[in-house]
Amino acid sequence: MAETRVIFMDLEELTLDRAGVWRSNGEEITHARTAEAFHRNLERDVSGGWRVRIGSETRPVKVEDTPRFVASLEGDSRKGFTLVLCGGVREKLDGGTLTHRPPDRLCCRLSDGTEARFLRAPYHLLLSELSEGGPGEYALEIEGKKVRLSR
Repeated sequence: MAETRVIFMDLEELTLDRAGVWRSNGEEITHARTAEAFHRNLERDVSGGWRVRIGSETRPVKVEDTPRFVASLEGDSRKGFTLVLCGGVREKLDGGTLTHRPPDRLCCRLSDGTEARFLRAPYHLLLSELSEGGPGEYALEIEGKKVRLSR
C-alpha cells in the first residue's frame, strides 16, 4: 500500500475548532484520512503552541479549545473506561480528571497532561450514568469511586 503524502499549501492556515473539526483557511477538511492524520500528528511546538508534523513538513495550528478529542468510549462504569481519541489513540480514563462546564463541555486530562474534550456521543454515554448528589451536585461512579461534577 502506497504511503499518503500530505503537502501543505503555502500560506495555509490550519485550525482545530472546538468541535474537533479541522479547517484549512476556514473551510472544513472533509477527507477522513487527512483529518485522522492531522489528529495523530498534532504536537506542541517550541513556543508552546501546536503544529502538525507529517514527515519533514510542519504547519502551525490554531487550536480553539482543546488539542485532543474523545471520539468514543470502551468499557463500562464498573470496570472503567478506555478513551478512544480522534486519530485512534486509546487511553484509560482517569475519572478524577473529569471536569464539566455547562451547557456541554466535558473534558478530562490525559496521561501527557493535555486536555481532551468529549465529543457528543461519548459525552452523552458517560453522562447517562450521572446521579444527583445534592443541590447543584452531580456524580458518576467509575470503578467503585465517586467522581463529583458540579452543575
